[in-house]
Amino acid sequence: MPDSIKLICSNCGSDQFSQPENPQPSDIIACAGCGNTSRFDDLQAAAIKQAKEFIEKQLSNIFRK
Repeated sequence: MPDSIKLICSNCGSDQFSQPENPQPSDIIACAGCGNTSRFDDLQAAAIKQAKEFIEKQLSNIFRK
């Protein structure tokens, strides 16, 4: 299990993105690897979902012991 949350491009697998300094929900974020674009709020929602799943798995492992 990973020790951190990392967003990756669904198109090329890169974890590098180009974004404005203070991104707003409707701003477009581009993958630095292939140029694939997503809205900032969509990436933010994906990160939150991934974080929740990570925490749930960690808690499940703790309470199984």
